[in-house]
Amino acid sequence: MSIGPPEWSALTLRPLVLGPDQVPIVDDPAEAARDIPLAVLSAMLHSRDHRVDHA
Repeated sequence: MSIGPPEWSALTLRPLVLGPDQVPIVDDPAEAARDIPLAVLSAMLHSRDHRVDHA
């Protein structure tokens, strides 16, 4: 999809798709504190992983 004149597109959309295979499991509190966005992504993507402690 293009928006704007053909010689100068005003919008280019490049979606980024992540899955559990692209994001490591962050299970160390110190590592999570160093990279909070990665820790949040890891928690969301690995919430159903059997290797994650759900305590």
